[in-house]
Amino acid sequence: MEAWEEKRRAIWVMRVLGAILALLLLTTGIAIHSMRGSGAHAVVGLGSAIFVAALMVGAFLGFLFSVPRVLARGATEAAVGAVPAGTQAQRLLETNTNLERISDWLTTLIVGAGLTQVARAGEALASFSAFVGTASAPLGPVAARLPGLAPMILVTGVILGFLAMYLYTRIEITRLFRHAELDCYLDRDAQRAVANAIQRAPSAAPLPTPSLGSISVEDALDLMFSMLYDGDAGYARVIDLAGRLSSSSAVARPEYWFYLAAAFGQQHGVATAEGDQELRQSARDNALDAARRAVRIDPSYRDRLRALATPGGNDDDLATLAEDPDMRRVLEG
Repeated sequence: MEAWEEKRRAIWVMRVLGAILALLLLTTGIAIHSMRGSGAHAVVGLGSAIFVAALMVGAFLGFLFSVPRVLARGATEAAVGAVPAGTQAQRLLETNTNLERISDWLTTLIVGAGLTQVARAGEALASFSAFVGTASAPLGPVAARLPGLAPMILVTGVILGFLAMYLYTRIEITRLFRHAELDCYLDRDAQRAVANAIQRAPSAAPLPTPSLGSISVEDALDLMFSMLYDGDAGYARVIDLAGRLSSSSAVARPEYWFYLAAAFGQQHGVATAEGDQELRQSARDNALDAARRAVRIDPSYRDRLRALATPGGNDDDLATLAEDPDMRRVLEG
């Protein structure tokens, strides 16, 4: 379930970023509204506007300086060549490095320009203080100290924004980038399981020439679907393969649980016909668990599961569970 936990973490990260952005926009709106008046509220509003603007600039710089770097093709090939043949997954996608190139160019430009202008930093802050003094003059005597505080507010906002975004990108977003790329791959053991399943059921194989290092999650899911209706014992091969893939990133895909629910549904039907109560109960529990997991990942799979539970349909794998109270709750939501 590690892959599913990573997906939930990705959703949480995006929600946090959205909440932070919404908070910044709300603060900006309140600050601008406060500046329409005069007195202490207007001064606080102007100071908040300076801080939020500096914070966002610092966050942008922090992101630019922390964009994950992709290994050069030569370095990647050298690293792969150092691993014994058949144990290293080949990359199935070439990473788009446009953002990385822009980041490199901008960071080089910013650092270069900053080093040439560092001697004028004091002069620039003094000019900014004078500008704030002119802008805050209509706010009344209470704004007299703001020009002296404005440079400190500006520098503090930039530093805090830079550090916060830099650390967040390095810790969380880099992790998500890596996880998104690894979602395409299967580990060595999972690839061996898929290759062996293809060799045992050649008529169901979606891969013309299975080889370790080139088998993806999509290939494994296609194979599960093909084996599901390949002969009378297809469901048993799907259950066996799913067990071997249980520690791979395939478990984060709703198709994995959907096909597994269908396989256990077929097993339940066979056990019902043969009168095997122990196998029937086990198949029922496993089918129910798989159906719940598929719907949890993607609620739209509820309709597909409902179709499998319709007796007389083309694929009625879950028909023998259609009247099960727990299964009905899953299907009806």
